[in-house]
Amino acid sequence: MSYNQQKIREFLSDMPKERLPQGLTKALEEKRREILSGEIYADYLAQIRDGAREYRGRPVEALKFSEFRLFSETGDRETYQKSYFARRGRLACLALAAWLWQNQEDVSALEDAIWAICDEYSWALPAHIWGEFDEEHRPTVDLFSAETASALAEICALNGDLLAPAVVKRARDNIRKRVIDRYLSDKFGWEHAQNNWAAVCGGAVGIAAMYLCEIDELSEIIFRLQTAVESYISGFPADGAGTEGASYWSYGFTFFAAYAEMLHRLSGGKIDLFADPRVKNIALFQQKAYFNFGGMVKFGDCSDGDVSRWWGLTSYIKSRFDEAEFLPRPPLPDFDSDTCYRWVGILRDLVWSTDYRADKNSYHTYIFPYAQWYVSSGANRSGIAIKAGHNGESHNHNDVGQVEFYLNGDEVLIDYGGGVYDRDYFGEGRYERFECGSQGHNLPIVGGQFQRAGREFQARDVEITDSGMTMDIAPAYGLECLRSLKREVRFNQSAGSMTLRDEFDLSSDSVSIIERFVSYSVPEISGGKIILHGKNGDAVMRYPDKEYDVAVSERDAPKPEDPKKIYLIDFSANKRANNLKFELEIKPIS
Repeated sequence: MSYNQQKIREFLSDMPKERLPQGLTKALEEKRREILSGEIYADYLAQIRDGAREYRGRPVEALKFSEFRLFSETGDRETYQKSYFARRGRLACLALAAWLWQNQEDVSALEDAIWAICDEYSWALPAHIWGEFDEEHRPTVDLFSAETASALAEICALNGDLLAPAVVKRARDNIRKRVIDRYLSDKFGWEHAQNNWAAVCGGAVGIAAMYLCEIDELSEIIFRLQTAVESYISGFPADGAGTEGASYWSYGFTFFAAYAEMLHRLSGGKIDLFADPRVKNIALFQQKAYFNFGGMVKFGDCSDGDVSRWWGLTSYIKSRFDEAEFLPRPPLPDFDSDTCYRWVGILRDLVWSTDYRADKNSYHTYIFPYAQWYVSSGANRSGIAIKAGHNGESHNHNDVGQVEFYLNGDEVLIDYGGGVYDRDYFGEGRYERFECGSQGHNLPIVGGQFQRAGREFQARDVEITDSGMTMDIAPAYGLECLRSLKREVRFNQSAGSMTLRDEFDLSSDSVSIIERFVSYSVPEISGGKIILHGKNGDAVMRYPDKEYDVAVSERDAPKPEDPKKIYLIDFSANKRANNLKFELEIKPIS
C-alpha cells in the first residue's frame, strides 16, 4: 500500500518521544544490560573487547589514491576495498565497545574513526563511480555511501552523549551533504532496481533520514522511497525465492527489515511494510535455502559460507511471522565474518536477538514454482537443490538445469557461487569465468558450446514434484543442432541419494556430448564407478561406463584466497548419434 506525502506526514506527526530514533540509547539500555550479562554473547563480546583494544593502539589506515585509481586502470577493486572496509570494521567495533562499556579510551578511538571517515574523498566505491575523478562524481549515492550514512547516523545517536559535539556535528553535516541532500536533488537508477540495491540504498537512506531530518523533509523522503521499496519487493517471484543468491537475499532483506521496523515504530504502527502479503514469502526464503547440516543453496552470486549469520534479522522475522524458523547453528559468528562490516546488521544481531532455539530438525522439501527451484533434505545429511529458470536473472549465472547435491554434509556436486568482483566480472567477459558460465556448473557441454546469457535462454516444459524436477534445457544453449535436452533429476529422501537422466535429441549425428560435474570431493575411478572422497564420508557415483569415457581434472578455486580444490568430472559420449542418453546415480556407500 502506498501513501501520499501528506498522509505520511500525518502518520509521523505528534510522535511520542519514546518512538523517536534519537531516544535509541535510553530505549536500548535494558537490552545493553542483557547483552553484557548474557552467557550466549560472551565469546562475541570478547572479540569486540579485543578488537577495540587493538584499534586503540593502531592508527587509522590511510586510503590511498594509488589504490583508488586501480579500478579505472586495471579493473582491480579488491585492493582499495580492503582498506575501505577495514575502516568500517574499526568503526563498527569501536562503536559497539563505546556503547557497551562506555570506556573513554574506546570513545576517543571512535571519534578518530568517525573523523577519518568524514575526511574520505568519497564514501562511494570506485567501481560505482562512473567517469573521471572530480567533484562532480564525489557525492554519488551508491550502496556503501548510503550504508556509511546510516551507520554514522545511528552510531551518533547511540553514543551521542559520549561523543564530542564537534564530531557528531561533522558526521551529520557529511551525511547530509554526501547522501541526504544529494538524494533529494537527484534521481538514481537503484530506485527502480529489482534487486538488493533498491533495499540497501533505499533502506540506508531512509534510516539516515529518520535520525537527521525534521518531519516535513522526512515525509518527503519516505514518500519517495516507496518507489525503491516497491521495486525491491516486485523483483522477487511470487514464491519469494532470492534468485540473485541467498547472500544477496540476506544483504538486501537486512536493510529492508531495519528500515521497515524503524518506520513502523515512528509511525506508531500505521506504516507497516511487513503487512504487504508479498513480504511473507520473501522473509521465509532464508529457512528454505539452508539445510540442517549447514549446507546452503548457492545459485547465482552467492557467498561461499554461512550467510545465515543474522541472528537478529531472523529473530525479527520470527516476531512477525509464526512460520519463521531458526536454523540449527550458533547464533553469533565471528565479528569479522562479515568482511564489509555492515553496521545495520551487526547492531541488530544484538538488539533484535531473542532466545535462539533451532527449529529445523526434520527433513524438508520446498518447491518454488515461479523461480522453478526444488530444495530438499534427507537421510545421511543429504540435501539437493535443482533449478530451471532462465539466464537473465540479477547476478545471473548461466545455469539452467543446475543441480547442487550434498551427502554426508559434503558438497558432492557443487555450485561455487560468486567469484572475484572486478571490472570484468560485470562486463562482457563475465560468462567466460568458470564460476559464472555453464562450464563451471553441473551441466552438459554440447558440441563444445556452453549455455548463453539472456532472459530468452530458459527452460521449457518444467515439472516439479515432491521428488524432483523434469525440464527441457535445450533453449538455454541456443543451438540449432539441439532440438531438445530433457533433464530429469530425482531425490530419494529416505536413502539420501539422487539420480539424473539426460536425453539429447540432435539434428546431426556428429555433435560431441560431454556431461560435466563439479565437486569438492576427491574422485577415484574404480571399475565402472567413481568413489567420491569427502571430508565427512564417501559417496559412490555410477554412470554408463560402456557408453561414456570419463576424465578427471583438478583446478584451483576462482577466489585466490580460497584454499579448496575443485574437481571436474567429464563424461564424454564415445559414439555420435542423433539420440543419446546419460544416467547418473550418487548414493552413500553402504
